[in-house]
Amino acid sequence: MLSMLIKAVFTIITKLFSIILQPILSIILLAFPDLSQLTSSILTFFNDYIFTYVSFLVKMLEHLTFLPHWLIVFLFDYFLIKYGLYLTIQAVRFGMNVYNKLKP
Repeated sequence: MLSMLIKAVFTIITKLFSIILQPILSIILLAFPDLSQLTSSILTFFNDYIFTYVSFLVKMLEHLTFLPHWLIVFLFDYFLIKYGLYLTIQAVRFGMNVYNKLKP
């Protein structure tokens, strides 16, 4: 009997919160764009700016150092993979440390 009363009180409280917060949530949803617009803007940023400038830097290095294109691209990929793996390992270590400190 007591557990049913507690469940009824909690369902009433959650219904009231959803009724009270519904206008606030609708305002938030109108104010902020959805996730697809965010991902498309990030992809546009990478396509328009980052890839353009990286290819420009590779061409500049070709002309300044007189190295072949394949060597510069190989070095760029090498360092990209090297530091990408390093950052991935550090992120996994950090996550494991946080998990170990927070687990009971």
